[in-house]
Amino acid sequence: HLLVPFLIVFAIGSFTDFLDGKIARKKGIVTVFGQLADPVADKILTTAALLAFMQFDLCNVWIIMIVLLR
Repeated sequence: HLLVPFLIVFAIGSFTDFLDGKIARKKGIVTVFGQLADPVADKILTTAALLAFMQFDLCNVWIIMIVLLR
């Protein structure tokens, strides 16, 4: 099924985002850019996953709109 590659990419992206945050907090390497870019990157990752789910008829467009607008 074609959904599996999307799930793998999402899992890798989520895991690297988790590691990045954990390492940055542990070493105290927190920047203004990181504070601004991390939430944007999280939103992009979530939106991409929801768009993939929508492509496979696993979610509706209104769910994506709620996520984008909040």
